[in-house]
Amino acid sequence: MFPKVWSASHTPGNAPVYLNVYDLPPMNGYMYWAGLGIFHTGVEVHGVEYVFGAHDYPSSGVFEVEPRQCPGFMFKKSIFMGTTCLDSLQVPFANADCLITAVQHDPDFQS
Repeated sequence: MFPKVWSASHTPGNAPVYLNVYDLPPMNGYMYWAGLGIFHTGVEVHGVEYVFGAHDYPSSGVFEVEPRQCPGFMFKKSIFMGTTCLDSLQVPFANADCLITAVQHDPDFQS
């Protein structure tokens, strides 16, 4: 539905980062046209999506899922956020500030 597009300049030190957006309730289809909605998000980098909470396990926190396949939610769209210089071994251990700092925004990208 929304294929990944890797730029020609993609290198291991320049990995794309996507914000994956999911609809929560089925009524979002109606609320969307009014500019409203309730959503869940995950961050996809290096072919893994990192999401917070919203699962049936007894623990809480960040966990990994297949990109665009978060259980219990309906995938809506991916938004390209920029690139990161972190490699696939560094990302799971990065805190939010580190990951945000490592994402270089594409100045040509317009949402």
